[in-house]
Amino acid sequence: MSKKKHPDDLRENKILNQAKREVEGFSEFIYRFERSISILGRSQSTFSNYARHVAVLYFGKNPIELKTTHH
Repeated sequence: MSKKKHPDDLRENKILNQAKREVEGFSEFIYRFERSISILGRSQSTFSNYARHVAVLYFGKNPIELKTTHH
């Protein structure tokens, strides 16, 4: 029996997938970020929360290139 996903999980995947499609370099960034979070011993939910918020800050740029002036 498969476990149903919570609606928030589905929404998160939609946001991340959109960012991966639309923001050049986001897929590589998110891969490296997830690996770093794992190495630091942080939880999957920590990664998910950070990744979702970064994806929501969509400016059409790689998240590494975002300036603090973009609010």
